[in-house]
Parts: sequence; C-alpha cells; structure tokens
Amino acid sequence: EEVTAVEEILSLLEDDIEKDMRQDHNSDQNILHLHSGFIQNCTDDLQSEAAQIDSQVKAVSAAEDELRTCTREAEALNQNATRLCNRTHGFSSKELTSFSRCVALGSIVRDEISKYLACVQQEFEEDLQQAKSLFGSCNRSTDEYNAKTVHCIDVQTQWEQASCDLQKTSASVCSAYAKCHTREVARFDAIKRQILPAEEGRKAQAKAVEKIRCLLTSILQVNASELAGDDEDRLRECEGLAGEEAAGRFTLEYPALPNSTACPWEAWAENASGLQCNKEDITTTPPTAP
Repeated sequence: EEVTAVEEILSLLEDDIEKDMRQDHNSDQNILHLHSGFIQNCTDDLQSEAAQIDSQVKAVSAAEDELRTCTREAEALNQNATRLCNRTHGFSSKELTSFSRCVALGSIVRDEISKYLACVQQEFEEDLQQAKSLFGSCNRSTDEYNAKTVHCIDVQTQWEQASCDLQKTSASVCSAYAKCHTREVARFDAIKRQILPAEEGRKAQAKAVEKIRCLLTSILQVNASELAGDDEDRLRECEGLAGEEAAGRFTLEYPALPNSTACPWEAWAENASGLQCNKEDITTTPPTAP
C-alpha cells in the first residue's frame, strides 16, 4: 500500500502538477511572442502604405516637372512679347511723328503745301499700317503669355494640392506608426512585468518537484524496511539537488523586440514643400518654379 501511495504521488506530479506548469509556461511564451508580433505589425502596417504614398510622391514630382516646364515657357513668351511690344513702341514713337522722306516746307506756295501734305499722308498711312502690323504681333504674343500664365497658375495649384495631400498622408502615416510602436512596446513591457513573477514561481516549483521526484523514486527503490547505505546516500543526493536543469525547462524565451524604424516619408510629413498646407484654400501666386 505504501508503494502504491508513492506511485500515485509520482503520477500526480507528472500528470497533473507538471502538466499544468507546462501549460502555463507555454501560454506565457505564446503571449510574449504574440505581443512581440504586435510590435512587428506596426512596421508591417507602415510598409503597407508605401504603394499609396509612392504614388503620391510621383504625382508631386510630375506636377513639379510640369510647373517648371510651364514656367520656362511662360518666361520665354514674356520675353518675346516684351521684345515685340518694345519694337512697336519704338517704331510708333519715331516713325509716326517724323516724316523725313517729305521735303520740308520752304514757302507758302499753295502747290508746295499741297505736295507736302500729300507726301505726309502717304508716308503716315504706310507707317501706320506697319505700326498696326507690329502691334498685332505685340498683341498676339501678349495674349499667348497671359494664357500661359493662367495655365501655369492651374498647374501650380495642382502641384500645391498634390504636395499638401502628400504631406497630410505622410504626417498621418508616420504619426500612426510612432504611436503604434510606442503603444505596443509599452504593452509588451507591461506583460513582461506580469509574467516574470509567474516564471520565477514555476522555476522554483520545478526545482521542488525535481527534488520530490528524486526522493519518491529513492523510496520506491527501497527493498527493506530499513534504508541501506546506498539508499541513504541517494536521499542525501536528493536533498542536495539544485534543480537548475528542471528550472531551465521552464525558462521563458523573451523575443528581441523590433526596433523603431525611421518613417521613410518623415521629410514630407515635416512639410518638405514649404507650403502652408494647414489652410483650407490654397492661395496661388504668379507661376514660380519650385
């Protein structure tokens, strides 16, 4: 009966107590890995935004290139309009006020006066037609410049809107990542603080179980009512067991936590374009290359 009782105690140690300890150990280990994974999820979520933000970056770059091109074209049209209008002004201010091809009046003879007036009229009409032709070129080039300016303002508005959209998206994504990483690391640390005492308790319990198992096994090996010398030595060995190996089987693995990574779009989040994107309406100015 005594032997049976000892065997039952051994069975209880192995089938119930150690089994429960192992389940608790595995549960805590899974919790640690789970919360470590939550931290990695923050980085995964950040990387999942890459396609959308990269698309916005390309839109900003394309709009910026278009604005530069438009600005150069507008400047070229402005220079051309200035040149043609200066030419019109120079011709009109000189030729329409001077009639150098007509012989100056030197007498009051009617025929001389008539000839001079006819000459002046002919020369004025010829110069006037040329002045009108020059003014037409001036007028068309100015209209082309004005039309290009209006177009460039539209392009600039598109660039500003795309830049502000990118800034808002980047700021939101980078902020969400920073908050997520900070939150999940704090949660992991809190879970770790909760688990550590339970881990130390199981390790201490494992050492005690190992010693008890040793003692009970020694008792089962006794063939007589009195312990033989070898049995006494065995019991002393059981009493002196450190149990480090048993405790080691219940030592948790604390996973290395993913480091915080720099948000790839931090520069845009901090307003790389230099625009006042907090305004609801974007105020445009004459086209200026970014």
